[in-house]
Amino acid sequence: MNFLKHNLMILIPLTICAALFGARVYQKAEQEQTLAQKEKARAEAEDKRSKNEALKDWQYAYTDHTALPQGTQVSFPAIPPLVICRPDNAGTEGCTMELMGRFSWLLSQLPEPSRGALTASIENSEVFPGLLSDADYVGAAFITEEKALPDGGMLVKPRLGVSGTALMKIPQEKGVGETLVAILHEYRHFLQWHEDCRRQGKIVSNRVDRRRILPMSEAKCAQHWENEHEAYFEGCYRAFSWGLPRNNLSDLCDKLDDPSVIAFKRALFFALGNTIGQDKQPECLPVWARLAGHPHPEAFAEYWSQRKNRNL
Repeated sequence: MNFLKHNLMILIPLTICAALFGARVYQKAEQEQTLAQKEKARAEAEDKRSKNEALKDWQYAYTDHTALPQGTQVSFPAIPPLVICRPDNAGTEGCTMELMGRFSWLLSQLPEPSRGALTASIENSEVFPGLLSDADYVGAAFITEEKALPDGGMLVKPRLGVSGTALMKIPQEKGVGETLVAILHEYRHFLQWHEDCRRQGKIVSNRVDRRRILPMSEAKCAQHWENEHEAYFEGCYRAFSWGLPRNNLSDLCDKLDDPSVIAFKRALFFALGNTIGQDKQPECLPVWARLAGHPHPEAFAEYWSQRKNRNL
């Protein structure tokens, strides 16, 4: 009995000590886990804040530069007034013919070497000028019209055109020179398409998937970026060489003075982002942000995902 009592007197304190030690170990582990969770939450909050700041700062960080030399100003003649066309008879045969005449007149006013190159493409039946549907286009565009053939093939007709409404609004909304810059931008897209056909050894489609059934791959997003970068570069430099007033040009043109071209890429990113619309090409935003040099391109994928969910 004394032996048992003696052992109990030893075991009870040991058990209490072990329990206290175990509680302290558990408490310490719990504290460390809590600290780790707090640190993770703090890091995530800091990362989110950093991304949000980057999104905000990036939009307003460009500077307008004025160091790029202007060319000698080209004096474009006044566009002949329309005689037949009016908003209430747009689409009639007479109005269509008159607008086609206006489009041909515009192309004849292109300064060299642009006029010679575009004229040769038209004369060689590589691209066909024409009017575009006002329902689908608000200005100039390069498109491919496609028609299925009985043998299962596809007839592809490349077309460079301007919407009828845009042609009717010259010079009230856009002058001759500015309209020609837009046409050259689209002509550059034709040349890109032509080179793509040559590289692939076949005629390829340039039709836009307006229903957005299939998302664009990362490679296609990157190619779209490169094509727009080149086309805007072309248009802006032509405009500068013609001495067009800067305030009449795209905001992107003002960013070409930056020697590193960072400001131009930023402006192009937001120009493309503003034109895609809700649920159109959101998958391209992180790719474009990366190509433009954004420090957190993944933030744009999160941003558009949240925006989409808010609008459901």
